[in-house]
Amino acid sequence: MANRGLIGSIDKVAQEIMHGNDVLKQWIGTSLPKGFFADSSVFINEYAQIAQWANSKSGHYNAGALNEFLQAEEADAWLVAGAMHNEITLVTNEVSNPEMKVRIAIPEPCNHFGVSFCNTIEMFRNLGVTF
Repeated sequence: MANRGLIGSIDKVAQEIMHGNDVLKQWIGTSLPKGFFADSSVFINEYAQIAQWANSKSGHYNAGALNEFLQAEEADAWLVAGAMHNEITLVTNEVSNPEMKVRIAIPEPCNHFGVSFCNTIEMFRNLGVTF
């Protein structure tokens, strides 16, 4: 699917993976096509909108949740920005929980900005993948 351009990710995810020292780190270095991880700087305008939205929720989310979500190297907000910029579906196994205060789940900004998202099983179904 990666070689056919059906799925991709962003550089922030690659950076998170590269901090580890495991099989996944080795696998992405040898198995994914060049360009799989998009340059997130392209989404800076969308990221700014998401950051503004998150900051507007300071009365709901605790400071730790906001700080984590808005860390420059944290991928979640950038993933939403990339999906928003490219008008594509974001794949996440996180579920919406608008009452949660200790973490900003990916579906919350997606819902606010109208970004489509699904879980991994739904992605496979949408792509017609069978096992």
